[in-house]
Amino acid sequence: MLYNKTNLLIHNVCDDTQPKISGVLFKKDKTVATDSFVLIEVDNSKMELNPDDYPQIGEKVITNNFPNKGFVIPANAAKKAISNLAECKNGALPILSNAILAQTGQADEIKICSTNLEKTDIIKTKLNDGDFPNYQQIIPNLDKASKISININKLKQLSTLLSQMDLKFDNKVDIYFTGDNSPMVLKAVNNSKQQITALLMPIHN
Repeated sequence: MLYNKTNLLIHNVCDDTQPKISGVLFKKDKTVATDSFVLIEVDNSKMELNPDDYPQIGEKVITNNFPNKGFVIPANAAKKAISNLAECKNGALPILSNAILAQTGQADEIKICSTNLEKTDIIKTKLNDGDFPNYQQIIPNLDKASKISININKLKQLSTLLSQMDLKFDNKVDIYFTGDNSPMVLKAVNNSKQQITALLMPIHN
């Protein structure tokens, strides 16, 4: 059970005002976070690194007894774990850019551990109370969905630009797809009643 920077970064979408979603859900092969408007799941099932190759750190690492419901770890603990991973600069050992979970002896606590071989960083944290929402029931089946590939930096550039245009309805933007590999079309109206149409061209493989 290895968790890297990508798994931990999703703490940014947690909602501190709602206890059930104020932390990151750690499951055996994935992490999940949501604020009820945005949901991100990072699936590790196809990672090529083997958890058995992780250096021995003298902790009771959680492996086969990983609970089905997972652990909900507070967002601030996940954030701290990222800063510990940043210290692992040995490019010859990519596995060191990952963290592992270990037991503390208390049912409501967990350790997030990382190492650079010279030292081991351990974050001991209380688990969030309550079960994480059943998020899987809202993930749609994409088998028949239209799909385009876009440049994420261009999407960021476009969304930043639109957010500066005094849009109506709390920055509402309508998104249209007309078919596979067609442009993504964004339409909005601002408070001056100007109609805004923006196209983001797909990347063709």
